[in-house]
Amino acid sequence: MFRLLLLTLALSTNAQGEEREFKINGLISGCSGGYPIHVSLYDEQAWEDMSPLNVFIVNPKKTDNCQVDYEFVVNDGSYIVAAFEDKNKNNKLDFLFFLPREPAGFYRKFNGFSAPTFDSLKFNIKSKDYTKADISLGG
Repeated sequence: MFRLLLLTLALSTNAQGEEREFKINGLISGCSGGYPIHVSLYDEQAWEDMSPLNVFIVNPKKTDNCQVDYEFVVNDGSYIVAAFEDKNKNNKLDFLFFLPREPAGFYRKFNGFSAPTFDSLKFNIKSKDYTKADISLGG
């Protein structure tokens, strides 16, 4: 009986210890279509280091209604998704003081005039894909 209990505990621990993959995807709108769109994924450590876990870059076609799809595959955890339109094509978001000089946005709305925090923008992936994580670029 004791061996059966240990085997059951070992199997349940192993099954719970396996990390599952989930998708985060959405649509980015508000772009001009003439410049690259950078979509970045952060966890808390990457946010503190200002070094994204992953970056998706797309060169959209110039249209009247520019929209870009994106998708990341992640393990369960807390994340931020940010995007910007790189109008001067220097591969970074440019700022004037603390305000972005290029159209930018987050999946979660950020209100305020101070620097955004991880806790104010994060969302949690626990047991299912996170779809429709749409971002509207401000200009």
